[in-house]
Amino acid sequence: MTAVHVFLLLNLIALAALLVRFLRLRGELAELRARSEGLAGGAGEVPAELRQLAREGAAMLSIRILNPMELAAQKHWVAGLAGRLTPGLVRRIVSQEAAKIVRQELPKYGVVAQVEVVPRD
Repeated sequence: MTAVHVFLLLNLIALAALLVRFLRLRGELAELRARSEGLAGGAGEVPAELRQLAREGAAMLSIRILNPMELAAQKHWVAGLAGRLTPGLVRRIVSQEAAKIVRQELPKYGVVAQVEVVPRD
């Protein structure tokens, strides 16, 4: 096998790997589009405990972080890589960090609040 054949074979392998990656990303994009259309329609199913609190007359704020992967990647480059491998874990960490920030900031304005992260089922 000549050097040209080896070069062509390596290029063919690289092209195949890129094609596989492209197809995976295309699938992920389709899934994200479908999920974003669901978000655009309004809020999803409200957990039963939140509905109960609403019936009791307690005012509530709901925060949905729409760009957890971007936030994680801004914080540290490894988080960007981890987001591709374990997106659920990255979303959970970003939510916990956001709750911690809110917990720290609200008392500065005299607000007494219970801040918690409600996991999705």
